[in-house]
Amino acid sequence: MTLTLNVPDDVLKRVSEQEMRVELACRLFDSQRLTKFEACELAGMSREEFDAALKVRNLPVMRYTEEMFREDMRHVGGGAGEQGMEARN
Repeated sequence: MTLTLNVPDDVLKRVSEQEMRVELACRLFDSQRLTKFEACELAGMSREEFDAALKVRNLPVMRYTEEMFREDMRHVGGGAGEQGMEARN
């Protein structure tokens, strides 16, 4: 699918098409609307390049979710999430 976007000439004098793609990809990734893979494709960048673009914008390169935390806790023998943490405290 292709999206055509009309951008005023005065904006195109200051911001390139590539810059717009990267900015859009970063913001959509940050809002969890795109996966890292999808955002890299939109930006036309490798994973390393995209991570650098996120860092420049002070955006996290990874979102550590509650589900990821629970999975990690299962692997280290801490049970399921908060219950495992309570047992250690």
